[in-house]
Amino acid sequence: MKLFLDARALQPVLDGIGRYSAAVAAGLCRVRPAWEMSMLVSPGSSSNVHAASSRLAVSESGVPRFRPGERRALTAAVRAAEPDVVHNFSMAGPSWPGIPGSFTVHDLMVLELPGYFGPGRLRNALSRRWFGMLISRAISGAAAVVTVSYWVGDRIRARFPAAADKVRVVHSAQDLFDPARHTPRGRDGFLLYVGNARAYKNLGRLLAAYRLASSRSSIPDLVMVVRRDRAFDSMEREIDRLGLRGRIRIQSAVTEERLKELYSTCLAFASPSICEGFGLPVLEAMVAGCPVLASRGTALEEVAGDGALLVDPYSVEAIASGLEEICGSPVLRASLAEKALARASGFHWDVTAEAVARVLEGIAEG
Repeated sequence: MKLFLDARALQPVLDGIGRYSAAVAAGLCRVRPAWEMSMLVSPGSSSNVHAASSRLAVSESGVPRFRPGERRALTAAVRAAEPDVVHNFSMAGPSWPGIPGSFTVHDLMVLELPGYFGPGRLRNALSRRWFGMLISRAISGAAAVVTVSYWVGDRIRARFPAAADKVRVVHSAQDLFDPARHTPRGRDGFLLYVGNARAYKNLGRLLAAYRLASSRSSIPDLVMVVRRDRAFDSMEREIDRLGLRGRIRIQSAVTEERLKELYSTCLAFASPSICEGFGLPVLEAMVAGCPVLASRGTALEEVAGDGALLVDPYSVEAIASGLEEICGSPVLRASLAEKALARASGFHWDVTAEAVARVLEGIAEG
């Protein structure tokens, strides 16, 4: 089979979707070695394609995603590859008559999260309308819609009835740790957060809960690994407003080795997001045998199962009580770590790639 992968979501600076795109492409090379595969990536990001993907015909394209004229600008590259199937790693993408296609939806935050596009109400309203149209059109032209959790799958079906029979849930995975080679280490006296500072990460309530818990119990310092994106400055202002500057240690652009060290030695990991499509940092923490505090009612609950202490992400008191409970009980931490390791063992990129391959084979067969 000939497969064309639109992986322009893969950027020079890796984020969660970029890691997913690179890892699934590499996995497809392993589980379907006879396939002929072409992959389109954004300018300057070819170096992020996994070594295991050496059989991929990788090319770079400056055609921006989600813009008018996207399909017209990509037609020559797609037609030249003569694919049997096209898969797009973005939440929406063009389709081509006569070539069955699919795409991956990681979440619907662009439609559901207030203020996703910044503080401007008009900009948010217009952007939501634009992305709603793009996703609806992509669903109409696609033979299948792959998504990374049942939580997101249910939201897609509820918002886009045309997707009801097209949604295929394929859980994501992680490649920061090799579970077979990872050796648990002694855990130090600090809490850990890994992610960005955007609204859905719920850092305002996490910081308020941390201050409340610290006023009532002995809570260790909080290390925050946060990408310097557009929300970074507002997070720093909130830390200063709450008087937490002496208790919070912020790190950015850490190496993978440093990140592994933090996951492996922190007392516990906290991620009380109000919305997550999957939650890669939670899975990474679980594979490292880290006690995890996560939010109830999001995809994090689906990923973590019984391997995390689940709290109401909208309640500062609930998050604070969870922090006190997980920091104050070695027995609870040991139990969570054991369950997390068992739960995380089921997530593997080859499992993900095999499931995606079967979806693609299904739509190629009509």
